[in-house]
Amino acid sequence: PATAGTTAGRVGFVQFPSLSPDGKTMVFSWLGDLWTAPVDDTSLAVRLTSHPAEERRSAFSPDGSMLAFESDRDGGRNLFVVQLGREGGKLTAGPVRRVTAVDRPLSLSGWTPDGKGLVFSAGLEPAAYRGTRMFTVSLPASDGVFAPIQRIDGPVGQAWGSQPRIRPDGKLITFTRGRADWTRPRYVGSG
Repeated sequence: PATAGTTAGRVGFVQFPSLSPDGKTMVFSWLGDLWTAPVDDTSLAVRLTSHPAEERRSAFSPDGSMLAFESDRDGGRNLFVVQLGREGGKLTAGPVRRVTAVDRPLSLSGWTPDGKGLVFSAGLEPAAYRGTRMFTVSLPASDGVFAPIQRIDGPVGQAWGSQPRIRPDGKLITFTRGRADWTRPRYVGSG
């Protein structure tokens, strides 16, 4: 969970990049771990996490002091956070803290505007076949104690969708509604 190594050379097929609030640092998923590099000099990537599981999407907290990410390190794809620091000008990660404990995959979207919780989407309701809803969860007060997951509903009731983003003032949420199913090439509809 601390800086585990660097790489000099070509980094290819990076996924899920996230940008720090000051726009100077990026974190991305590569080879199943999270890596970081300065935006203006991507020739040297530094490994931020080192775990046999797969780390994927990440998001900086609004103040840039923490990083949230999704990982399947304890079974299903759950959400985790790490405190960030700097050592020799490079970003470092502190101990990993688990935020959620569910058995279905969660897709991280970002942080709540106040930086006290995470925003994500998932298919957590068994009666809703393949439907995803949007949720928030507060950061745990201590390890092993999980805050309840809260569903995001719209002004007229239930909201179905994914990839929610909450505007910094908290007054608007943008999200993706529906999906285009590539396994049904002749499908014509709202998806």
